[in-house]
Amino acid sequence: MHIDELPDSDNLLVQKGNQLHLAILIIVAAFAVAYSLLHWANNNLHQALASALLIPTTLIAYALYRWVNPTFSKIFNLIAVSAVISEMAFHAGQNTFVLVFFAPVLVSTLIVFQGRQTKLGYVLVGLTLIYLTGLLILGKDIRSVRVYTEAELELEQGINLLGALIVIVTEVIYILFLGNKFQAELIEIQKELWEKNLEVRTTMETRDKIISVMSHDIRSPLHLSQSGLSYLEEEETEEEKKHIIRELSIRIGGILKLVDNLLLWSRSQSQNLQVNKTQISSENVEQMIDGILVLQANDKVNFEKRIEHAWIIEADKNMLEAIFRNLISNAIKFSADQGVVEIRAQSENGIATFSIRDNGIGMSPEIVEKIRQGMGYTTLGTKKEKGYGIGLRLVCEFIKLHQSKLEIDSTPGKGTQFFFRFPLLNAA
Repeated sequence: MHIDELPDSDNLLVQKGNQLHLAILIIVAAFAVAYSLLHWANNNLHQALASALLIPTTLIAYALYRWVNPTFSKIFNLIAVSAVISEMAFHAGQNTFVLVFFAPVLVSTLIVFQGRQTKLGYVLVGLTLIYLTGLLILGKDIRSVRVYTEAELELEQGINLLGALIVIVTEVIYILFLGNKFQAELIEIQKELWEKNLEVRTTMETRDKIISVMSHDIRSPLHLSQSGLSYLEEEETEEEKKHIIRELSIRIGGILKLVDNLLLWSRSQSQNLQVNKTQISSENVEQMIDGILVLQANDKVNFEKRIEHAWIIEADKNMLEAIFRNLISNAIKFSADQGVVEIRAQSENGIATFSIRDNGIGMSPEIVEKIRQGMGYTTLGTKKEKGYGIGLRLVCEFIKLHQSKLEIDSTPGKGTQFFFRFPLLNAA
């Protein structure tokens, strides 16, 4: 559910009122059946027929709710029930307490008109009270059609009072049940909003970091590169020129890698990044790694590459290359002088396992956990190399898009090993 799809409080209250209305229709229909049978057994045919009249009216109210408009259904049900109670009162007389049924009618009117319909509910309750007052005043001069014995009158009074009480209690019980149900739904909505809020906060934090990178960490090396080019225009020794060119190459290579990661990260966050899997052989993987090593080769580390052959996987080539590029770059960054970076790819039991290991400074368990959770983390390398916390996040996301996960084995002071696994194509 997206944030713009979440219902507001008024909508939720209207929905609650509508559900209560349906429950009240069922209660009215059930009560009408019970009262009709009771009056029939008591040989009070007129009251039995009047009570039975509520059954078709509830069906009409339901049809209005289902195919016309819930508000029309509520108003129709209020008018129909009030009319039936009035007719029963004029026939049986006020002394049977039949008008007590207006109590659950007023309660139900208040609870079915919720949210933006609350004012309408108040108006209808006010009109119903005026109508009830008129019945009470006029009823004094109207004699009941039927003459009751004292025992029959007491029985009728007891039945009406008990019936009205049962209806009110039933309505209250259902209100409590539905209230708990809506409370659970609100808790779920609150949870979704909280999760969305966390996503937005994380995105904004990363955005701020990227803005910082774009404004300083890209502009600064470009400015230095420009200064270096201007310096080359002056007459210097060949050794100085070679040194400046080498430094410019390193800086520009770092900028290109950062820009590539920023573009990939931006695409992944906008959900426009698609996984285009193709068949990639062990030879393709070795060529991919060789190309990365050529671009990242330096005097700081020695590379050891061990690639087993004769296997094929399905993966997105660009993502796989980005994974290797960032993991190898990370290993170089945290390796000591003349350190060793091992790159392995082997297959066993239908699984291809890729690993990049260094014998550098290692990481603490807290840092490892942050990386596993896809959180950005960066620190200076062994030669004060800067990082931006984007590379490893990309690695985690890209591996996850291949239904796998990045695993980390690291010991402070001894080094780190990153590894991940892809299933072999047509593995037995």
